[in-house]
Order: sequence, then C-alpha cells, then structure tokens
Amino acid sequence: MGSFMKRNLYKIIFFLILFLLNNSINAKNLIFPDNLNIYFKDKKGCFAIKPLKKSELIFYGGEACSKRLKPCSTFKILNSLIGLETKVLKNQNTVIPWNGLKQPFDIWEKDHTLESAVKYSVVPYFQEVANRIGKQKMQFYLDLVGYGNNKIGDKINYFWLDNSLQINALEQLHFIERLYMNNLPFNKQNLKIIKKILVKEKTKDYILSGKTGSSCENNKCNLGWFIGYLKTKNNEEYIFVTNIEANENADGQEALKITKNILQDMNLWEIK
Repeated sequence: MGSFMKRNLYKIIFFLILFLLNNSINAKNLIFPDNLNIYFKDKKGCFAIKPLKKSELIFYGGEACSKRLKPCSTFKILNSLIGLETKVLKNQNTVIPWNGLKQPFDIWEKDHTLESAVKYSVVPYFQEVANRIGKQKMQFYLDLVGYGNNKIGDKINYFWLDNSLQINALEQLHFIERLYMNNLPFNKQNLKIIKKILVKEKTKDYILSGKTGSSCENNKCNLGWFIGYLKTKNNEEYIFVTNIEANENADGQEALKITKNILQDMNLWEIK
C-alpha cells in the first residue's frame, strides 16, 4: 500500500472512531462550560479543541463538525505553504503589487507582502499566488496533504471560495495539528514562517494564533471560520477550530469572538 493511501486510510479510521463516539468526548483535562448553546445562539456550528501533543479531544456541534464547507480564507494557510514550497513566494516579505482593480476594502488596494496579506486577508494577493502556482502543482499538493475533498474545480484562483474545495471542522483540526507538529510535507523553514505570520495576539502569558474565514454576499455573511493554536501561561498547547452558519452575522470575526469566549470560560485564555 502506498504512503498516500496509508495516510488517507489512517485519516478515515481516525474520523470513524471519532464519530462513533458521543457528541463530545470528556477529556481528562478539558471540560466545556455548561451549555455551549449560549455562545452560538441562533447559529449552527462546531467547536473542537484538543491538546497539541495528547489524544484527548472534546467537540460541540454534532453533525456540524462533520459537515464539509468551503474553507474560505482559512485556505490561505495552505495556499501560503504551497507558494513558499514552489518558490512562488520567497519568504514572508514577498511583495505582490495591487492590480489596480477596485476592491471591497481600502486596505486591499495597495501592494502587500505575504505577512500583511495574511493579516488583512487580502484575497487578490492569494488569487495571484494560486495563479502562479498553477492547477497542476496546486492539485499535487492538495492530494499530498489530503485537504478535505481535494477539489479545485474550474477556477484556480477561486476554488476555496466557490464550494469546489470543501473541508469539515475536524479535518481542519487535523490539518492545524499537523502544522504545529511539523508533520506537513513542507520544508520546516516554510512551516516556521507560516506559524510566525499566524500569531494574532502575544503576551508574556499567552500566544493566540490562527486564521479567520468568511463567506459573505450582499453584505450578509452566512459562514465563518476561526482555526488556530493557543499556548497558555502554563506552556500548555492546544489546537482548535470553530465554524458557524446562519443567514447573517456569521463571519470569521464572530467565530473568533465565540472561540475567545469559550477559551476564557474554559480557563485557558484571558480576554484583555
């Protein structure tokens, strides 16, 4: 059996075991606050968390955790890694000029580096990265990593936004775990670059890293993601994922807010 088939077989077994269990697994050291419905309110969604180097896992959301959705801007993590690995991007300082086209946000209408493009989630930057990578190489790395359904579709610069590429919350969690365990098939320096870029908040006690993703149309957002990593003041490390769906007010920033509130009530994070 080839390494690709083995990796996907192990992945399938992992998720089969997971879903044979109850809606949440009460880990030894991880306990959810009472009634997670209060965080999601009128939204459907999933929250999952596990220690980075342990097998314990708890998740909320039932079938929502196994529902594949478009990754939106959370795909920028893998897009960046592929760009670095294929030398399309040299490092975090690689500049791609603004193409001059009108954008929905003023901050997108300027030249960006990889670092600033991740920070401000600049879609045109990553569309150009994907164009330069090309469909053949992009498909090779999607298959190599095993990212959701691995589908590109017809548009190389839009497939993570148009429902061609889909991934569920627990698959996202597994991807993030491999990133922070240096188990993805990329150069270690490239992994280091991405992990540094993903840091959102850092104090003497905590490091919170991650990437949001949103699907919006006509000023109404119906899908939000936040996936990432937390290092606590006790040097404990966790990986987590949140997604939410609703007719409106469901975007990456709302998913980030929900994540922070849950982490705080689990005594893993202090909102400043």
